[in-house]
Amino acid sequence: MRHNQVRAWAYRVALLGLAGVVAYLIGDYYLRIDSLWTHLAKDIGLAFFCSAIVALFLERLIHEALLSDVREATDSLRDCGGVLNGAMELRIRDIVARRGSVTRQRCETRIREALEHQLSSKSGEILICCVAAPEYLQSGKEVATLLFDKLALPGNACQVHVLIMCPTSKWTTMRNDLEPNRCVMPDIQTTATFLNIMRKRFGDRVEFKCYDLPPITFLIITDDLLFQEAYPLLTVEASDKIGGKTPLLIFEKESDSYLRWRGHFEFIWNPENNLSKPYMDHHRIICQPDTGATGNV
Repeated sequence: MRHNQVRAWAYRVALLGLAGVVAYLIGDYYLRIDSLWTHLAKDIGLAFFCSAIVALFLERLIHEALLSDVREATDSLRDCGGVLNGAMELRIRDIVARRGSVTRQRCETRIREALEHQLSSKSGEILICCVAAPEYLQSGKEVATLLFDKLALPGNACQVHVLIMCPTSKWTTMRNDLEPNRCVMPDIQTTATFLNIMRKRFGDRVEFKCYDLPPITFLIITDDLLFQEAYPLLTVEASDKIGGKTPLLIFEKESDSYLRWRGHFEFIWNPENNLSKPYMDHHRIICQPDTGATGNV
């Protein structure tokens, strides 16, 4: 349809030019009398002919400019197509970033929706592996409030298992040195305090352990999705965070990455491998007592 319209437009312009030539010839050869009509016919003919030439010239320029834009867009789509094909093959649901990115809000929404979906099912597990995740697992945070409120629903049998770094680990000391703008050990202890309040409130449905291993990844795992962000080990500026603006990948449960990273969590969690220990038993720290906290923990 579009091609037919372009072709019809070209015919009209050619017809306009031809009409201009005919009008000019009539004025020049058939109206020999020097009159107003003679000059008018020649002027109109010349105007029509010039208009046709200009129209064709401008159409060619616009066509070339549009064609160049189309080529650039096609090349861009071809590159994006490779990314999309890779994401589809690896069953990646989304790629976002938790910090310093336009995708941060989408990241928070994705995490919240996945947790809310799992908690609303009143079954299954939520697995979290982190250093301390103070933006999620401390009183007053949106995710913390969501966990507290939804686990309190009648008949909710969903379980929450959390791995946090051992505050006395040499890796925690190293992490604290690499990230001087944060107090890693106090963050871990504050997170442990919150999780202990949850454990007192919900019993065995909430368990948390500490691990003495290099922190290589951040994980949130539900029955349907896995959120994975790598932790690089490098010294950062005082105003920066060690994770920086790195991608957080969201994998579907059918993906190989989901199976492997979930296996990674379960390998550390398994007491037979002696890679993690129940936090309270291991540290015997005194946490804040449960004062009958509600959803606004």
